[in-house]
Amino acid sequence: MELLLVRHGRSIADDEKRIKGGGYDSPLTDVGVEQARKLAARLQREDYRFDMIVSSPLDRAKRTAQIITETLGTDFIYDERLAELHLGVLSGRPINVDPHPEGARLAHKRFPEGESYLDQIHRVTSFYMELQDSYPQGKICVVAHGGTLNILVRLVFGLPMSSPYWQQQGFRFRMGDTSISRFVVNGPFDVVTHFINDRSHL
Repeated sequence: MELLLVRHGRSIADDEKRIKGGGYDSPLTDVGVEQARKLAARLQREDYRFDMIVSSPLDRAKRTAQIITETLGTDFIYDERLAELHLGVLSGRPINVDPHPEGARLAHKRFPEGESYLDQIHRVTSFYMELQDSYPQGKICVVAHGGTLNILVRLVFGLPMSSPYWQQQGFRFRMGDTSISRFVVNGPFDVVTHFINDRSHL
């Protein structure tokens, strides 16, 4: 399976310095739209072709996917399992609000009115396993979020999901605006990594 992971472009919440996650559906800024157009132009220039493009249902990811598909002349679908971690009551609040209790939040503890890190791991893992089963030889583009993509990269490499704690700095793979990460997954212990967090189109 050839897998291209795409992070969405810059969103209004980034400019507002607000907590996004899955609970604050912030659209792209004009800058984010331009970032997505540059990415789409690169994918077209480098002759990328996909059997399926699948996106998170959140607007910032769907708009990025839409721009890609308009350029490549294909369609996309969205999958609820690719949404970012839902931070509940923290969603939309100023980013300097500390979402952590003293110490760290246990990975199985849900954010009030939101979900836990393990909830997100479960749904993203379900998506990835189904993808492997349905498209073992497919060329797939996934458009999602930093946290979601971190889980997918760990699944691709067969890495543990960090610690039993959800931590703000717990993501080990940085994913910038409209970054792309490309893998060929031949099996659980046979992965060709072309690049991670490539933003050269910007």
